[in-house]
Amino acid sequence: MIRCVRSIRLLAQASTQLEAVETLDLRACEALQCRSMMCSKFGSACVCKLSRVVEQCAPRLTALRTLVLADNELTMVPDSLWGIASLEAVDLSGNILERVPGGVASLANLRSLNLRANRICTADAAGLESLPPTLRTLRVGGNPAALKELQARCAEGGSSAAVIN
Repeated sequence: MIRCVRSIRLLAQASTQLEAVETLDLRACEALQCRSMMCSKFGSACVCKLSRVVEQCAPRLTALRTLVLADNELTMVPDSLWGIASLEAVDLSGNILERVPGGVASLANLRSLNLRANRICTADAAGLESLPPTLRTLRVGGNPAALKELQARCAEGGSSAAVIN
């Protein structure tokens, strides 16, 4: 497992090992914090930084099954993330997402999606209606949207995922 402790550069430089990485844990990753005084995200996680890393590494992360981006104060997820076809579990809990990321529908092998403790306040997001059929667990507790509303919207979309707190 590669865990980001100090620098994302280690991930980008580990090119000979990327094909073997099954779990990438970037939970509360300090290296994602923006250091550019010109950026509106100065001092908090910057999607631009995450996007660059994912774009550089994604083609070689062929064995990646689990991605943890929890507790990074992310407001969105870079589109390049949804190109990692091997992903089975994605943890986006503890961020400040306001909707289910639409790109999640492209992860054909996704079994578990953790969206707990975000700011998802509506269940009319297209992402809920186009969840991959392989999804078995959707964690949504701690969001402003009511659990029953999220469960109903998933069922309307034909998802067989268990929507749990």
